Amino acid sequence: MQLLTELQNDPEQFEAKQKMLDFFISCNSHHALDDCYRETFEYFKPLFGYIVTKNLLDGGSHELDDFLGILDRFVARLQKDRESNPILNKLATYKQKFKTPRIYFHARDLSREYKTLRIYRESYEHNVHNLLQHRKLNSTYELGVQRTMLDWSMYLFQSRNKPMSYFYSTFTVHLYMMLFNSRERQRDFTRFREDVECLRLPQFVNVLDEARMLAVIYLKSFRAAWIDYSAWTNSPPVNNGIYDQENGVLQKYHLDNKRIFFTLYAQNFCEFGKDLAENVFYLGLKQNKDFFDIYSCGFQTENPMTCV
Repeated sequence: MQLLTELQNDPEQFEAKQKMLDFFISCNSHHALDDCYRETFEYFKPLFGYIVTKNLLDGGSHELDDFLGILDRFVARLQKDRESNPILNKLATYKQKFKTPRIYFHARDLSREYKTLRIYRESYEHNVHNLLQHRKLNSTYELGVQRTMLDWSMYLFQSRNKPMSYFYSTFTVHLYMMLFNSRERQRDFTRFREDVECLRLPQFVNVLDEARMLAVIYLKSFRAAWIDYSAWTNSPPVNNGIYDQENGVLQKYHLDNKRIFFTLYAQNFCEFGKDLAENVFYLGLKQNKDFFDIYSCGFQTENPMTCV
């Protein structure tokens, strides 16, 4: 709703924006306002990328600097470890491009993007059909660099005013999942079965090869992201000051950075069910002192191994 209002109030007038507003009017004749805000956002997301990069990221912002710093450290760490993976070169390229994200959302380019799209204020059903066809056949924001620039821009908007623990437990984890998704699928299957047995996955997960694979990938990704976040908080000293300042703000809400990190980890696992959360969440992190101290879970297992 906020972004739609900003788009309406933006002084620059262009054809794509008028089509978006016409669609919203047609939708509102059939559905509630909240539903139409959501649909308009989904169908015209590049226009929201336009207003986000213009108002939030234009001219630089600390959110953009923090985001690029995370990308920098991720790529540098893997290059230092001599990690060879196709995503590293792609991320390095995307990082350079994202220094000026607004160039992907100029008004004239957006009007060209939606030029062939027919939108009628009086015909919501026709509009939905035309938008679905446009997305399937003509959209340049569904794949490649422009899709990545759009996704990253919207992520930064949704992440504004969040502490660094949030970025590491949502974005850095995503980067490691891309990395481990290719690496884990290439390694020795016998070793992989040992990891799975150590985690004692519930039977409904253990019988599915893909579910076992994803459990290990997810656990490894959060461990690696935690190592990166811990390194950031300790070097250079200014980061430790930011960490303490953020904790001071979070304390008002009975939170701190470490609890946010592990809670986001737990929430992601809990979406898959209680049994999986208990096995992978607790067993996978029981060796992590910070995790143990925060939750005081005292979870014990007969298996003394450090899983994965």
